Amino acid sequence: MKEIFRVILLSVIAVGCNNNSSKPNVDCHESIDLNAIYSKFETEGQPLAEIDFEKHLDSKWTKADFQLLRLILEEANPNIYRYTEKSKMDSIFQNVLCQLSDSVSYRDFTKHIAKVFNTMACGHSGWTHSKDYRAFRNRSMKFFPFEILSVNDQYFIVKNNSTNTSIAEGTEILSINSSKPFSINGTLRKFMYRDGNSIPKAETEISKYFPNAYSNFIGDPEMFTLELRDTNGDVVQEEILALHRGKIDSISLARYGNKQGMGKPLLFEIDSMNSIARYTIKWFRNEYIHEQGQSFNSFTDSVFQILETNNIENLIIDLRGNVGGWTANGKKLFSFFIEESMPYIQKVEVVSVDSFSFEPLILSCQGISDTMKFEQNREELYEWENYPNKRVTPAQKYRFSGHTYILTDEESRSCSSVFSAMMKSHTKAVFVGEVCGTAQCGSGGMVIAAILPFTGITIFTSTAKYSSNVSNPNYTGGVKVDYPIKSSVQDYLNNHDKQLEFTYDLIKKNEQQQNL
Repeated sequence: MKEIFRVILLSVIAVGCNNNSSKPNVDCHESIDLNAIYSKFETEGQPLAEIDFEKHLDSKWTKADFQLLRLILEEANPNIYRYTEKSKMDSIFQNVLCQLSDSVSYRDFTKHIAKVFNTMACGHSGWTHSKDYRAFRNRSMKFFPFEILSVNDQYFIVKNNSTNTSIAEGTEILSINSSKPFSINGTLRKFMYRDGNSIPKAETEISKYFPNAYSNFIGDPEMFTLELRDTNGDVVQEEILALHRGKIDSISLARYGNKQGMGKPLLFEIDSMNSIARYTIKWFRNEYIHEQGQSFNSFTDSVFQILETNNIENLIIDLRGNVGGWTANGKKLFSFFIEESMPYIQKVEVVSVDSFSFEPLILSCQGISDTMKFEQNREELYEWENYPNKRVTPAQKYRFSGHTYILTDEESRSCSSVFSAMMKSHTKAVFVGEVCGTAQCGSGGMVIAAILPFTGITIFTSTAKYSSNVSNPNYTGGVKVDYPIKSSVQDYLNNHDKQLEFTYDLIKKNEQQQNL
């Protein structure tokens, strides 16, 4: 199997790269001996290149790793052309390979990798730095010392981890080293997380990872010149030192205390008037739910039993920040809102049910077992025929027929988004907040991790393509909300839950109209 794919890879068409004006009609292909690489990597069990992160890398290393990246995605990921046409993916692969004919820095190489994943837009696929680079970064590099909130391409400081204590939370950043937030975001969006066309602005991602993203994709200057508008409206300029990660962490701890963990992932409460209930699900992942002493099935059963016992007509399901987990849990929750059986997942498809040719590089497998039954379809993919979550049947007891309101945001992803898409297509649920961060038509899954042998960068890729039973199976955007509500920086700083407050007001308004 390895030999077959070695021949395939080495016989890739020699690319002219006509879109790369600096290297027209150049054969950018680099022949590599995959069997030799695999054998050496299995023996040594570590990156094969000794990298100096302050210097450029040997182009033979980067070209070999990039060709392996392409092999991994083409061989394993059935979503590679789901959101981006093949010609565009081929073009980016070819153009990058030409650019790698010249030596590049490690970080420039990771930019190429990040852009590939951003273009492919499979939200269950991505990459992380090598462990050696992370150690180097923590030891030697300096970072932007503020946590920010990006709102409509405006930046606001929400945590000041700099040595300048005079800058208040809520201050607006008008520019960083003469670049406006709109321009910075335009650059970062080329590299950040995407799933289909769900969150084109990626502002949650930019806010969450801004110091790292700025370092990865823009630069790491020793000093930041900031143009600021303070909370009084005055515009000032400040020179801010970049800081080591350890210094930033120590300042943050002293000023803001320890970051709070997720805590219990399942919460249920009823308001004092006993007419509105809220079920908060922070994560659908059973491993974490069990660690916190909870069971999704029994907890959810008790929720709907209480709703029926207390004749509660209004239910809020809060899925904000819920990045997914077990599809079965979303299906379980959905079963309380339907009256007849229906498909939940239309189909699950994989490229291969055998081992992959790049097996020596795999760090974690997708978990295919002998109990799974696959049949090849007309698209030459293998459908998982006995997938246990294909159909959903109505809950035997405590089905809910009242009014349902669902809170979502850009981090409502994977099976959280699948559940939301099903509720949007098959119930009258009302959605409040922000569009979900996963394409409504379905998502990837069954992720494997593999290491690029020279740079040590870890690659994550979906090996399965999930298609949902939604009203528009070709819609690649996220689940739309009926009432788009985005929190402001003041809401964030004051812990004011604007979306939840709006939902409570909406419920009361609807009740008043019904009583007229």
